[in-house]
Amino acid sequence: MNNDTSKTNHAAPAPLDVKPDLVIMYEFYARDTSRKIKSVFKAKGMSGKHMTGTVIYGYLWDEKRENWIVDEEAAAIVRRIFAMTLEGYGPYQIATRLAADKIEIPSVHLARYGEGVNQNRAIKDIYGWGSSTIVNILKKREYLGHTVNFKTQKHFKDKKSHYVDESEWTIFENTHEPIITQEMYDNVQRIRANVRRYPDGWGEAAPLTGLLYCADCGGKMYVHRVNNGKRVSQYTCSQYSKVPVGTLCPTQHRIAEKVVLSLVSDTLHAIADYAKTDRAAFIRTVQEAQVNQQDSDIKKKRRRLAAAQKGDLTQWN
Repeated sequence: MNNDTSKTNHAAPAPLDVKPDLVIMYEFYARDTSRKIKSVFKAKGMSGKHMTGTVIYGYLWDEKRENWIVDEEAAAIVRRIFAMTLEGYGPYQIATRLAADKIEIPSVHLARYGEGVNQNRAIKDIYGWGSSTIVNILKKREYLGHTVNFKTQKHFKDKKSHYVDESEWTIFENTHEPIITQEMYDNVQRIRANVRRYPDGWGEAAPLTGLLYCADCGGKMYVHRVNNGKRVSQYTCSQYSKVPVGTLCPTQHRIAEKVVLSLVSDTLHAIADYAKTDRAAFIRTVQEAQVNQQDSDIKKKRRRLAAAQKGDLTQWN
């Protein structure tokens, strides 16, 4: 048997002949559809209506799904979180107490009423409160009875929602029953404003913060520092440490920040070399990927535009 495979033909299929004009057309259509969707939602948002089909923890929709009504069971927990903050407890301490008291996390509680975005998701630890959940609750002005619209904005290219500056929010006061008082909210914000925070403990921001995700579970990777005189930065999976430890993700997947930065640098250099070696092939590859992505995005935008025009906000969850 001839084991010489050096002459085996492994040639890749020829790339599609994608014309630049087609890419431009797709981009124009995507931008135009995005503009129409924004126009529909701008009108809805400026009318004072909630711009999402979901409710926040502490409220439920009324029968017509037009107004929020207080969910007394959850509202009691919201008031408890604000009260504990005023008593001097931090987010981690509050989360630990709620977990110990077997209080269901917001997503689990809302799912019982057919609400929220995690209705069909299996959650292993239904009492797994986290500090970030507590912090998010403490920030929400909606608990004052206000509707807050335009807190995020989607870009037509990356399709992601980006938080905008608070000065750009549109707030409609007294649109539903409040859960907490203005005085309680203001005092909590003053307490939270005095908490000292540093990006990494040394006042330096981690360049990859919010960009790394675990390959096994999809959870975010957070930076941790080992101050052994060398100030070593490492990323670990956030899901691993959630109680009970190791159930949501088997290992921490600890990796040094310098290793990740080195991999990113090597990848960028490889892409640059490919672009220099065969610029035409590189451009075709990028255009093919762009057209395929835009084709998929346009189909999604068509569904979202139709849903927005019909007032079906559930398509925006």
